[in-house]
Amino acid sequence: MIEAARPSSERHTARQGEQRRVLVVDDDDAVREVAAGYLDDLGYEVVEAGSGGAALEHFENGCEPTAVLMDFAMPGMNGRELAREIGKRRPGVPVVFVTGYADAEAFSDTDPASILHKPYTRSELAAALDRCLEGVR
Repeated sequence: MIEAARPSSERHTARQGEQRRVLVVDDDDAVREVAAGYLDDLGYEVVEAGSGGAALEHFENGCEPTAVLMDFAMPGMNGRELAREIGKRRPGVPVVFVTGYADAEAFSDTDPASILHKPYTRSELAAALDRCLEGVR
């Protein structure tokens, strides 16, 4: 589903000297674990949540992520609904939607730069975060 580790020559990393925190939200434990591993390899601090509700609890408990990487299709609260709720709690936090979902209509009002399609590589994940964090740096 998601590629194995690549040689360090292909690694993108958080900028030297700065700690970036990414909240990873995915209801699939294995997918979330791989994403967290990639992010850790790339130099990001990782906070994990297995649902939209768990992600919102992190915000309520003072979590201040630099960005949120979230699955779009989750039971209970989908990625669009979660992004809306996060926007109420922390306006302007960049969100990258991860999806295997092919319905383009679901993303018609979403910046294509903030969509990462499954399966993805570590390099693609790094590029997606670079794009979404460009204005935050």
